[in-house]
Amino acid sequence: MREARKENNSAYHLISLTVQTTYLPLMFDLFDLPVEYKGKEILFPAELLPMGFTHKIKVNVEGTDILFEPDEERNYRAVIANTDVERMATSNKDLLQLICRTLDDLFGNGDQSSVQEIE
Repeated sequence: MREARKENNSAYHLISLTVQTTYLPLMFDLFDLPVEYKGKEILFPAELLPMGFTHKIKVNVEGTDILFEPDEERNYRAVIANTDVERMATSNKDLLQLICRTLDDLFGNGDQSSVQEIE
C-alpha cells in the first residue's frame, strides 16, 4: 500500500492507493509442426512460448532446440546460438528456412524468412 498526503485548506487528508495485481499463468502449447522436406512430411515437436506482447516457437530439429521468432515485419526467423551452429549440419540450413516458411504460412504473413546466428 502506498500513501500520499494532500494539502487542502491547511488540513491534511490521507489518500490510500491500493494496487492489485492479477497472476496470469503462462500457457505453453505443444504441437507437431508438419514440414514437407525432400518429398516426405516430417512432424517436428514444437512448443509455443508466449513472451509479453510477442512469442517464440521452440522446435526440436534433430535433437537440438531451435527458437523461431517473428521479426518486425512478422516474418519468422530461426535464432541459433553459436554453440548450436556447429551441431547443425550445413544441409540443415535449407531445412531451417523451410521451417521458417512453414511458420510464416501458418502464423505469419508468408513473406521471406531468414536464419540468424547470434552469440
